Amino acid sequence: MAHHKSAIKKIRKDVKRTAQNKAQRTQVKNAIKKVRKALDEGNLDVAKKMYSEMVPVVDKMARIGIMHQNTAARAKSRLNQRIRTLATSVEK
Repeated sequence: MAHHKSAIKKIRKDVKRTAQNKAQRTQVKNAIKKVRKALDEGNLDVAKKMYSEMVPVVDKMARIGIMHQNTAARAKSRLNQRIRTLATSVEK
């Protein structure tokens, strides 16, 4: 248990920040899951819409440090690649 005022305040701040970070990580995961689900179901239009909604969320979380920049870029790249693959298979 903390005994100094500054340590007690630090604990309070950490609890608040942890809750915010957890909520933001969940938001990113859910956005990515929506795109993956649409791709698994083969819904190209829905996947494109979800992808366009996911990109700003992922970019913001990468910018503020919730996820690493390279992790964000990799996630966007892989999902975009899957969308393009689905689009070419639908055309044929």
